[in-house]
Amino acid sequence: LANSFMVTFSKNQLGEMYILAAVDVLNIILKQTQVRHTELEQRFGLKAEVSLGINAGLALVEPNGTPFGIIPNVALDLMSKAGPGQVLVAAACKYALVPNYLLLPVQEDRTEQASLTVTAYHLALG
Repeated sequence: LANSFMVTFSKNQLGEMYILAAVDVLNIILKQTQVRHTELEQRFGLKAEVSLGINAGLALVEPNGTPFGIIPNVALDLMSKAGPGQVLVAAACKYALVPNYLLLPVQEDRTEQASLTVTAYHLALG
């Protein structure tokens, strides 16, 4: 997806445990890329940023494995609105994350492809 990538789970893997596992994986990716970006900037003067968006739900998948529809679109939209090093989470993930992570409300945003209201949260990773 150009300068982005998406991690998805099959319908057999839905649930709180998999949302928590996905956040753990994204936390590792975020930390490792931040270290690598620091090295690249010091060595070559290159600057890079990582922003993450997380959403959960059933998505349609094309025969080639590419997900499409509102669920992945919301995740990509959240990622595009997240600042450098920031993780934005859709309300669909809140129930699984609140006991384990600090979520701070961002704002209500209207998606372009549907008349659904999406509430986003900043996910504090540490």
